[in-house]
Amino acid sequence: MLAFSNYGGFSWPLIVTAALIGLFGFETGLVLKDYVDREKDKKDVEFDRITRHWRPFGSRPLPSGSIAPKNALALFFMLVALTSLLIATLPYTYSLYVFAIMRYSYLVKYGYHIRKRKQKFPLAQILGRTDLALFPVEGYLCYGSSDKTALLLFIFFYPRALAHLGLNDLIDIKKRQSKGHENSYSIV
Repeated sequence: MLAFSNYGGFSWPLIVTAALIGLFGFETGLVLKDYVDREKDKKDVEFDRITRHWRPFGSRPLPSGSIAPKNALALFFMLVALTSLLIATLPYTYSLYVFAIMRYSYLVKYGYHIRKRKQKFPLAQILGRTDLALFPVEGYLCYGSSDKTALLLFIFFYPRALAHLGLNDLIDIKKRQSKGHENSYSIV
């Protein structure tokens, strides 16, 4: 809506396309996270105490074994392909911006989940949260240019993304301490 305000015009098909890109792109990121963390989650997840708003069926399919890792990886690539096809329907320069952010976000998410437990300083977390801060920028770039507004959106959302991560990490530390576990990765 901000891009429509800045550049004029309005398009319901573009809004629907952007919403679907966001939905499928986000779900793809969740599949990637679960795939990368599947072995760790087997050890750490209490399957009867999963937050319902993220896991409505009360399970983690990969760690529980209800979905094979190769099937999850296939689902990841199918969702990437579907999201890429939707992105390809955007006007030419906009599609390049959105595709570049999608690719960057998945690479950062993968790196974040690999590195987060093997570091002294939380660089993976600091870099990894750029993907969350780029989500609203990506929506803006479905119709807007890489302009000052896009930069300001990122600057506005990045500290909030870091705060979100920090709060999640503090909650995880408390959960692990209450169970008598050591922290398995560095947290600021």
